[in-house]
Amino acid sequence: MANSDSSLKMEQPTRTVHHYPSIVNPGETEVISYRLANNDLHRTDGPALIETEGVGPDATVTEKWYLHGQRHRIGYPAVVKYIKNNPKIKLREAWHQKGQLHRIGGPACVSRNRQGIKDYEAWYQRGQCHRFNGPAITRYDEKKPDMKLWVEYFQHGVLHRLDGPAYTRYNDENPKFKRKEGWYLDGKLHRKGGPAETFYNKEKPHTKIWDHWYWDGKSHREDGPAKIYYTGGEPNIITSEGWYLNGEHHRIKEPAVIRYNKDKPGKRRLEQWWINGKLHRTDGPAAIIYDEEGKVKASYKYINDEEVNPAD
Repeated sequence: MANSDSSLKMEQPTRTVHHYPSIVNPGETEVISYRLANNDLHRTDGPALIETEGVGPDATVTEKWYLHGQRHRIGYPAVVKYIKNNPKIKLREAWHQKGQLHRIGGPACVSRNRQGIKDYEAWYQRGQCHRFNGPAITRYDEKKPDMKLWVEYFQHGVLHRLDGPAYTRYNDENPKFKRKEGWYLDGKLHRKGGPAETFYNKEKPHTKIWDHWYWDGKSHREDGPAKIYYTGGEPNIITSEGWYLNGEHHRIKEPAVIRYNKDKPGKRRLEQWWINGKLHRTDGPAAIIYDEEGKVKASYKYINDEEVNPAD
């Protein structure tokens, strides 16, 4: 039996218009939507959701493309926000396919200020932050669009980079200098031959505040302390050192934690002996506290993380 003409027709969406008080700009927000009988947003010949917010020069329009309830558009952004009186300035663009952020050959998310200067971009494929041979996320300085404030390298949804830091945050006041950087492989902090994370003094760009060594996501270093903290001044004096192996405090025959008196360089104020993540020392106290002059103020003896009779 042949199908009737009505059964061959595609279901057409219903257009509705609503008005709401704006919480951002003066005036109302107008929302035009196209929905199927099951309430899914859907339209094949234009945006299924159109939001107009504000009045006058501040008014903006956001258009969103949907198919059967999922954001979807081929070859163009599925979300576009622009200034109503100047549609050429796109404040936001987002590429979606089948409900996922996705774009080949360009960023899937882009935002701009009202002067049309790009301040953010992110690359996605199949819903995952992803890009080969370049940063997947970049934030730009609005005042100096050629200056980057933040870059992150992602592959298949995790921070990852082979030939440099996977994220770099630049100094807000002087973007030529780094504020913080981190090295990642397959989503884990990891670096061979140097610290995986470094934090710099904002006022003194070349001066470090701390260094952290990681291997396969764990604090780890075999030739020195895995965590080093500095005063961040001039001269830049070490205030604390921590030795780690495979994520645990560990050091043989020497203290694994040393904290220094920042007012008296070289003077220690704390020492702790650790073996495989446990406070442990057999030939003396495992924890020693020093006074301002560097003399022993208190000491405690530990075996396998358990305190025994206080050391003499």
